[in-house]
Amino acid sequence: MNTPQRPDPSIVSRAIPLVYVGRNHDGFWVALDADSKIGGLFLFKSGALRFGHRRRHGVPGATMEMSRLELPGRNRGNPLVGHLVAAKHAATRLLSKLAAPLERPLAPVRKVLAQLACARASARIHRAAIERELYHDQYRISTKSDDDLRTIL
Repeated sequence: MNTPQRPDPSIVSRAIPLVYVGRNHDGFWVALDADSKIGGLFLFKSGALRFGHRRRHGVPGATMEMSRLELPGRNRGNPLVGHLVAAKHAATRLLSKLAAPLERPLAPVRKVLAQLACARASARIHRAAIERELYHDQYRISTKSDDDLRTIL
């Protein structure tokens, strides 16, 4: 697993403690000490920031927010999040097993729905072209629901 490289010393001095904060692939917050690679998982960003502050022992330091950050080692943050990650993965596996038998019978239905959506979008495009070209966007075409006759509003 790749951990982020510490920025160049011209950006953040090696003397300044640095903590990375970001979300992992499961959507939970991760805080990771740049020097010791000790980190934790958290439900909220505030918990990850507090972890970074505790790792620095109150010494002022830097926090770098990452778009994607994975925890390379053991979770030293919120223990509940570790259980939530395991439960999320188990639920995902269970749902995929339950949904697998439905995939094949639903394929024709999905195909028909996609064709209907395409036809509906095409009709909207043509209606907009008619309104633009014939009525110069001054009128809108609407459809009566009872007999499907075109009327001009």
